[in-house]
Amino acid sequence: MLSLTTIDPLQCAISPHPCTTDAKPRATSRFGGTEATGQDENTYIFFTSDNGFHLGQHRLRSGKQAPYEEDIRVPLIVRGPGVDAGRVEERIVGNVDLAPTFARLAGVVAPEYVDGRSLVPLLRDDPPSEWRRAYLLQHEDSDGTDPQDPMDLDQQVQRPGRRQDRQPGRLDITEFTGLRTRDHTYVEYVTGERELYALRSDPDELQNAYATADPTLLAQLSSRLAALRQCAGASCRAADASAP
Repeated sequence: MLSLTTIDPLQCAISPHPCTTDAKPRATSRFGGTEATGQDENTYIFFTSDNGFHLGQHRLRSGKQAPYEEDIRVPLIVRGPGVDAGRVEERIVGNVDLAPTFARLAGVVAPEYVDGRSLVPLLRDDPPSEWRRAYLLQHEDSDGTDPQDPMDLDQQVQRPGRRQDRQPGRLDITEFTGLRTRDHTYVEYVTGERELYALRSDPDELQNAYATADPTLLAQLSSRLAALRQCAGASCRAADASAP
């Protein structure tokens, strides 16, 4: 799993044309190849990315390891047999789901330790009665082998919980774990700081609502996060589907 799992919580687009602008010629040529060889009815094409990227939002220098929408949301567009054109799936999905999805499409069983869910029922418009209600967000400090900020900017100011031996030009985000649900983003930093954003009323995540939030809601989110931090395999699918 990536240090910050990148997800598309509410906009998993399913379309026969998974390409725009400069990606279109390359993707179109790939479609043409499957059609020319007669494999178009036996081929699924997934168009996605490993992470988002923030460019000054939240007063952060350019980077990709923060728990905010700009970093954690990516497109997921799928073309293949049985996939309806132009449909948008709003259930929470993420890159942890790709491995079990590819395994099922290939007709094999994913190993028991795999945490994600197969997206095949969603692609075929036959969703299961129970689906994920929260997605785990993670950022853990590295050993210094992480790539430099592509903008090559100066190192950010050090805060507690951050490595003190960072090289110039590297982004420096405090370690955290968090949850993304339909309604909230909840984050726990190793420094003890907490963040809560009500996404329906504050979609840009500008107002940290933690200090004034319902204590019951906070306890529920923290409990669910603890369960997802410790789970593996099938227990993750139980933990991410639980209330609130």
